[in-house]
Amino acid sequence: MNTMSKPIAILLAASVLAAAGCGKEQHSSPAGRIVERAPSKLPVYNSRRMQPAWLHEDPVPEEDIHHVLDFSLTDQQGQTRTLADLDSKLYVSYFFFAGCAGICLKMAEELKRVQDAFGENDEVRLVGHSVTPGIDTVTALAAYGKQKGINPERWHLLTGKKKDIFDLARKSYFAVTDGQDDDYKNLIHTENLVLVDKEKMIRGVYNGTYPQDVNRLMEDIAVLLEEQAETAADR
Repeated sequence: MNTMSKPIAILLAASVLAAAGCGKEQHSSPAGRIVERAPSKLPVYNSRRMQPAWLHEDPVPEEDIHHVLDFSLTDQQGQTRTLADLDSKLYVSYFFFAGCAGICLKMAEELKRVQDAFGENDEVRLVGHSVTPGIDTVTALAAYGKQKGINPERWHLLTGKKKDIFDLARKSYFAVTDGQDDDYKNLIHTENLVLVDKEKMIRGVYNGTYPQDVNRLMEDIAVLLEEQAETAADR
């Protein structure tokens, strides 16, 4: 007669229930949640090391995905701008100062091409952050924007607290990867243009002084617009 002693049966049953319970807890826990994403031609950049990752091929938990940080700054029209103003937009973020006679001149020239290419598309924005906010007042930025042919509704020039802007450059957009995070004295000077998608993830970094790199930026903007339109249509 095949019988099982009562103590052994109880132990086995308890083990099965414990295993089932553990599995259920791991599956339903918010920590480690992975969102399935549609295939994309462009990678995501999750850290200042700027190593590309394709989330549809190699998913990672949501808490491990870098999203740019919120901010509260003032634009050339005197309006307060936050990340909420960029909801449902993809945008190009960069850092400059109006009195720059070096790389900023070429960057402004190249970014004007981006504005001209996507000026009629309400889903695209350009966002410049002044790294000399004590000098680049609202009035100074408005004059600079007028001189450069900038449309203030599509291209925001931002000023505010220096610490907030430097933190955005280093900790949010990874536009600057050298120096110390708490260095607010030395001027941040970078030619990097950072492409941010509608989910506020970094999708590309480009040299704003190289026309061929800005051409690539515009191609990638078009790719994201097409991909995100397809995703919206599938919902």
